[in-house]
Amino acid sequence: VGSGDSDESLFELKVNVKSDRGVWVKNSLMSAEWGGKFTVVGTIDAPRAVGEANLIQGKLSFKDREFTMQSGKVTFDNPSQINPRFSVLSFTDLNKTKINLSANGRLSEWKLDLTSNPT
Repeated sequence: VGSGDSDESLFELKVNVKSDRGVWVKNSLMSAEWGGKFTVVGTIDAPRAVGEANLIQGKLSFKDREFTMQSGKVTFDNPSQINPRFSVLSFTDLNKTKINLSANGRLSEWKLDLTSNPT
């Protein structure tokens, strides 16, 4: 919401959110339910989050395969940019082989590891 001729927003956000579950993220990468505690700051036009979210349940898509998410954590630690720290563990089964996918780092720079059993 703008204030007419000015670039300044009418509203400065500081919304405290605590949810044990029910925060859904659905996009081309994942469909997952999260819970956590964070504060939404900034403006309506440029909201930012500070806080932490933990995975409740979800599915992750990678290389045309669906992985079941086992655990996940996202930490929003910088209100001036959206570049959270995250870690996710997930798995899928392919021809009696369990494939584990681990991803962690920051949104801007992250690492992916794939392992399997049997190798």
